[in-house]
Amino acid sequence: MNTSALSILIPSKNRPKQLIDLLNEIYTQTHLPDEVVICDQSAASLSEIIKKKFSHQAKPKILYYYKPE
Repeated sequence: MNTSALSILIPSKNRPKQLIDLLNEIYTQTHLPDEVVICDQSAASLSEIIKKKFSHQAKPKILYYYKPE
């Protein structure tokens, strides 16, 4: 029985399109991670966009941390 957890950490700064593209790619993988941790420093928070686009997915859990520039 494999009980190991897989987490992905994504640092991002002013790359909203690339961040959304990356999340879309993560969801196409055969083995999904247990969580995706996003540390974003941008002009505007993407939390609402991420919540609307990906909240219907049960896994992976997305943790989004935002620090304004």
